[in-house]
Amino acid sequence: MLWSCHGVEMTNTLFVRFGEVHDGWLYVDLHVGHQHLQFPASYIYASLSQLATALVNLLWTEGEAQVTWTTEPVEFDFRFVANGEIIQFEVIRFDDARRVQHTGKVEIQASVSRLILLRTFWRGLRELETRIPTDEYWGRQFPVSDLTTLTRYLKQYPSQRDKEIVQRSLGLHKVLQRRL
Repeated sequence: MLWSCHGVEMTNTLFVRFGEVHDGWLYVDLHVGHQHLQFPASYIYASLSQLATALVNLLWTEGEAQVTWTTEPVEFDFRFVANGEIIQFEVIRFDDARRVQHTGKVEIQASVSRLILLRTFWRGLRELETRIPTDEYWGRQFPVSDLTTLTRYLKQYPSQRDKEIVQRSLGLHKVLQRRL
């Protein structure tokens, strides 16, 4: 579903997948509405940890979070700005680590429901975690604690599809009551 909010694409269509890990590299595949970006990330340990921490921080707070992914030499920033139930999400590309101010190119920009964004990135991280044989493979610990916090939070909320089914059922129930 797409619509516009102050010139920024508003979407409930979000997909993220983390590819196979090879020698500290992994592919990040991101679809936001009609926008798509795929890149090979290196030094992923810090990025994955930053992402899990950012998601936990976005659970309860307004404000900003940022995750940096390096592809040597290009870097991508995932920027999240929470405002109520909407998160402004941007992916900004920098040609190198020098990051001269205002030289980044916006690759993806959208407004996304907080719950959809959190659930989508959580699924991506959980799926990646199931493919990693041991902590030794990473050389560092996977951000399990932050994922556990996200899991507890997200279990409290039904999926959007569950909500739609309940709403349709309630609507049908009201129609049937009127006929009786």
